[in-house]
Amino acid sequence: MGGDGRSESRPKAEVRAAAVQMAVDWLDPKANLDRMSRAFDEIASRGGADLVVFPELINQGYVKPSTDDDYKEFSLAYRRCAELIPGPFTGAVGEMAKAHDCYVVAGMAEAHPAVTGSLYNSCVLIDPQGRVIDVHRKSHIPGHEKFYFYPGNTLSVTETDVGKIGMMICADYCYPELARALTLKGAEILCAPFANPTGAYPDPVIFNRMGASRAFENSNFMIACDRVGEEGEGSFMGRSCICDPFGRYLAISEGDDEEVLIATLRREEMELARASYNRFRDRRPDLYGEVVKPL
Repeated sequence: MGGDGRSESRPKAEVRAAAVQMAVDWLDPKANLDRMSRAFDEIASRGGADLVVFPELINQGYVKPSTDDDYKEFSLAYRRCAELIPGPFTGAVGEMAKAHDCYVVAGMAEAHPAVTGSLYNSCVLIDPQGRVIDVHRKSHIPGHEKFYFYPGNTLSVTETDVGKIGMMICADYCYPELARALTLKGAEILCAPFANPTGAYPDPVIFNRMGASRAFENSNFMIACDRVGEEGEGSFMGRSCICDPFGRYLAISEGDDEEVLIATLRREEMELARASYNRFRDRRPDLYGEVVKPL
């Protein structure tokens, strides 16, 4: 493997992937790192994994609404808790990745590298040597997150020995254009950390159906990892899932309890899906101009 995480040979035929559906403590990176460490121990007890995905903003929790009475105080504390990449949080996660010989995708609040008080909602890809090899900054910023985060403009795919990995975060998942663009850049495994509030969907099953759809329409694997637990008066819905290139669920959570989903991603299934129906060959970008016009 090269220094950028790239494999010098054909990727693994079978990849064990884990989605860690866990609670997160507000403004307490140490407590959250402890939770992550316990999750790694559980994964190891179940035979280990090659790729482990954690939820969105796992270093310090989700944001408070701008309408809350203590918004200003919380907002200041939230900004002060955010970290640079690389930094102490990614360093600690890197040590776990190294100890367990796996790739890790984890969401976090990232401090802007130059502008004090400015944040990105980011996720990192860390390799088995503990190095940050890619960063995705959330592109689509919904609701109260607009009071905290700048939108990112990253759209990268990283070649690894478990396959080509693309990342998206929560609301990004709701835009099929982003998943398709990542796939056209070569993505074979899409990793999506979430912090979905309870009630975000009229029916929680819609969340799983979208994951299956993103996988099916792009003939790739999708790992959608949502968080659970409570923060203030809010709670988070869970229902993480891992889908194959035919849109089938390899593993799925049916509730909002802490749990670890583990599934085997078989590369042959992706190749078979793309051989059965090459939807990239049949694309008609000449008809899609409306998609890229500003509204």
